[in-house]
Amino acid sequence: MTRLVTEWLDTEMEGMKRYGRFVESVAGETPLALAAKAAARLARDQAQGAARTTEPRTFEPPDFKLPVATDIRASVVRITSGLGVIGGFAESLYSLLAWLGVEVSMPQQTDVNGIYSAASDGADLIFIADDDRFICMNMRNGTIAENNEGTAYGYAEALDLMAGGIAGEKVLLLGFGPVGQGALKALVGLGASVSVYDKNPERQSAAAAEACDVCRREDISKYRLIFDATNEGGWLGADELHPDVLISAPGLPISLSEDAKKKYEGRVFSDVLQTGALVMLCRALI
Repeated sequence: MTRLVTEWLDTEMEGMKRYGRFVESVAGETPLALAAKAAARLARDQAQGAARTTEPRTFEPPDFKLPVATDIRASVVRITSGLGVIGGFAESLYSLLAWLGVEVSMPQQTDVNGIYSAASDGADLIFIADDDRFICMNMRNGTIAENNEGTAYGYAEALDLMAGGIAGEKVLLLGFGPVGQGALKALVGLGASVSVYDKNPERQSAAAAEACDVCRREDISKYRLIFDATNEGGWLGADELHPDVLISAPGLPISLSEDAKKKYEGRVFSDVLQTGALVMLCRALI
């Protein structure tokens, strides 16, 4: 999980409304509809467990509809361990959940004491994050949803919607870290043929071991569909991209240079926190 920077985060309700409009304009679905589909696919693939990531799934995910948001009580607990609290993180998550109509609280207490307080107050869901992991715990059914997986599946769903379906299409996966590895499963589950580019030779080899084709940087422009799971900003120029490229980019900071961002505005799906968190919310409720 990329450690977020306070300046990236939007803590205001108006920012959540802008996010909702952005998702509908780029992906053609509401954020919650997108997240529910992604969470159902994630639950399906987790149930499959032992299947190789490069084997396409031959059945559809179960239908899943989020319960009425007002029936859910959530709590966002701040964790001070490691590098400590990211300013605005909890507030941004709080605003996102409130925007959906979820009854949400943010205990004054932190860490274990905060979790205890949230549970004692009857929270159905508790969101917590430290330097290594961001999770949502369902206190009723014991399900734990994790952000790397939620982000991977949410952004794969977004790319599928943007492209009008990626089954049978070639997709380039940039970065084969935790989110990239989850994205491979999600993209294959949607029927895509996935190639991987990673600057790290060990990760590139790991991708090859998963029976993926590997890509050289000079060949990136051949791919119209890209899932960007890197966390190095500004290294990919406009002249290195397919003219009709569509990019789903959870990686922060985004790989695109400033000229590429301008040229391909409206063809890039990216946000700081919201999509992954919404998939976590839905997955925790399945």
